[in-house]
Amino acid sequence: MAHLKQLPGSVDLWSPDDVASFLRLRHCPKASIEKVKASVRLHSFDEVDGPRVLRCGIAGLRDLGLTEPQAEALWAELKLEKPVVAEMRFELDGRCEAFLWGIFIADALAAPAHWYYDPSALAADYGRIGGYVAPKARHSANRIMNNHWKANKHDICTLVEGGHMLHGKAAIWKEPYNHYHSGFQPGENTLNAQVARVLMRCVSAGGYDPGRFLLDYKTFLMTEGSHNDSYCEAFHRQLLANHLLRGLPLDQSAGAENHDTPSIGGFVALLPLLLVASARGCEAALATAERHLALTHKSQRLAANLAVYARALWSVLAGRDLREACAAGARELGWDLAAMELSDHEAVYEVFGPACYIGDSLPVVFYLAHKYAESPAGFRDALLANTNAGGENCHRGAALGALLGAAYGMAGIPQDLLDGLDAREAIRKEVKEFLQRISG
Repeated sequence: MAHLKQLPGSVDLWSPDDVASFLRLRHCPKASIEKVKASVRLHSFDEVDGPRVLRCGIAGLRDLGLTEPQAEALWAELKLEKPVVAEMRFELDGRCEAFLWGIFIADALAAPAHWYYDPSALAADYGRIGGYVAPKARHSANRIMNNHWKANKHDICTLVEGGHMLHGKAAIWKEPYNHYHSGFQPGENTLNAQVARVLMRCVSAGGYDPGRFLLDYKTFLMTEGSHNDSYCEAFHRQLLANHLLRGLPLDQSAGAENHDTPSIGGFVALLPLLLVASARGCEAALATAERHLALTHKSQRLAANLAVYARALWSVLAGRDLREACAAGARELGWDLAAMELSDHEAVYEVFGPACYIGDSLPVVFYLAHKYAESPAGFRDALLANTNAGGENCHRGAALGALLGAAYGMAGIPQDLLDGLDAREAIRKEVKEFLQRISG
């Protein structure tokens, strides 16, 4: 169903597949297209995506094997201007409160089904998930943690056995098929969602300060008992390893850009900052969020996708219909949601993709919000659809839950989903203090 995808309007949103499509549509040599495809590798980032094309210019196009006239013609055609960030006014009301709750509700619902890429295996282990449940001890698809441990990928062994992070969790990495979130209670949040709370507490204590956030974040990762997650994404490991093991300053310790960097896990911990737009305006809030993202993720493409999400969110908070906002956001990414009459499985697995990569996951966020917006129980239905789709459902879900919360407000969130969160009282306090701080 690749025919459903059009090129995103902004080049800095282009994946390598989009660059290859652009070259194909312009009848460029097959060897140039294959060179783009061959650039995609798991452990390095020489990938020829849109931002790389923009950075390298005509010389980069020539490096793909294009002649000088071909390179000049294509370069002249590329749109180099960034989309304008329109100012949208909204109040810090119950919809902003629900936006924050949505992050944690969606993440916790999805945790048992996180990173199942075989829906039949997910169904065999859990049936259809209808609320908060504890992850089983075993995860039938998880060899990744054990493979990372054996390879000491991103210094995981060194960090854990050195007592720097994930205290008491080494045994879960040392054997295959343990659950990513082994030991969770129903309604517990993953590490990335917990870091969003670190950000909220940091802002509440004295306003947003990136240096103070980094210190709080480092302390949180290193402190025994600060969280109960067993899994730690690569970007957390890279930052601590660069800082603690290699001696880099904390604000220069983000990992080198690689194939995994433009992933939706980077969105989760910064989502609360998007509400700063209520007081400072959208352009300033986006600039702050992009700088915050760069503390942990060196990815221009991820930042460009963040801007698409932020514009959709702010338009909903300013009163736009959720379906219209999602359709507009998806169009920026090259998708026409109105043309899709698909099951959730077809959409996630055959059209967009279930993985963490931002080109897969952000369109799924817009698709599910758009599809379930008119359901009488839209908040619950969309989040359960996301949960039972598996894949990267926790962090995709956090972005989805926040967007749905902004649309439905507190009245649209079922009480059992609020009451069932493991840390509900602490979250309630942190949400209240955060909103009070940014409104002042």
